Amino acid sequence: MSFSRLMPMASAALVALAGGALILAGDALAQDRIARPVLTLTVRSIDTASFGPFVGSVDARYQTDLGFQVGGRIIAREVNVGDRVKQGDRLAAVDATLLRLAVQSAEADLANAKAQLANAVLTENRSRALVVTETASRAQVDTAVAARETADAKVSQAEASLRQARNVLSYAELVAPYDGVITAVNSDVGKVVSAGDIIVTLARPDVREAVVDVPDYLADELKAYPRFDVVLAGEPSIRTTATLRQLAPASDAVTRTRRARLALQDPPNGFRLGSTISVSATRKVAPHVDVPVSALAGPSDKPSVWVVDAAKAVVVARPVTLVSTKAGYAVVDGLKDGDIVVEAGVGSLQPGQAVDLQRSQTLEEQK
Repeated sequence: MSFSRLMPMASAALVALAGGALILAGDALAQDRIARPVLTLTVRSIDTASFGPFVGSVDARYQTDLGFQVGGRIIAREVNVGDRVKQGDRLAAVDATLLRLAVQSAEADLANAKAQLANAVLTENRSRALVVTETASRAQVDTAVAARETADAKVSQAEASLRQARNVLSYAELVAPYDGVITAVNSDVGKVVSAGDIIVTLARPDVREAVVDVPDYLADELKAYPRFDVVLAGEPSIRTTATLRQLAPASDAVTRTRRARLALQDPPNGFRLGSTISVSATRKVAPHVDVPVSALAGPSDKPSVWVVDAAKAVVVARPVTLVSTKAGYAVVDGLKDGDIVVEAGVGSLQPGQAVDLQRSQTLEEQK
């Protein structure tokens, strides 16, 4: 084929390629002009920090797990969960047959020791009298004195053994050490228990506190709140305030929460032991702007956010300074009240790209 015939064919191919490139460029420009749906957030400066609300319960500050100091078979249990008891009331008892026999044996030992002491005293007196008449030697008197002192010591030993046996007998009954409410029962009649096994749990209802489990990453913030609002679940009118009394030093291995105990200030009668409550708090902080972490774009050392130009309905990249992050939100500098920030899909946006505002809300509404 001659060169003159190839030239028109090459020219036609170049024209076709150029036309295709123009069509693709036109499609790209058209895509840029298409408004991309985005989720947005209208930022507001915040000058308060809030905690909660978290669900908790009313608990007794002072409660004791009670058990027998001796083992045996339980023959009586006088209380159930929720019963109120007075100091000294019997709560439960174990079979004390062997303990009573031990007391009787100690009483017999004491009687025997006293009889031996009486005989030793008579022997000593006779020896002293015989020394005067020179019928007995001084050594016999010394022997009689030693025998009397030994008998006297045995009496003291028998008396101590009897007191111990009677004390052990008293351990067969479990009594309340103070006025309170039974909050748990762990054993019933007929069960054989060992010394120290928990039989019941006794709580003092006069000193109550709020108990709440909070996520580990929020626990340390509790110390920054001077006061907490505590509301009875289902009864918003029954409420009081509380202060942090104790925070668990380590989180639970399963739930990854830390238990906080709050001292209630004059709790109303509705705050009974075991009642469900809601705990929350607020405090003043330095004004700042929060945005979701998902709104951050660009490298981590130079973050930015996409701000919507409401007049043109396009996005503009706004550099920001990352102050801190917490629970999925970031505190940033570089934004002002009323800025509309794209919070989702930031990785697919380009400067000047048109957007369709699908949703816009404030951070307070989102939280």
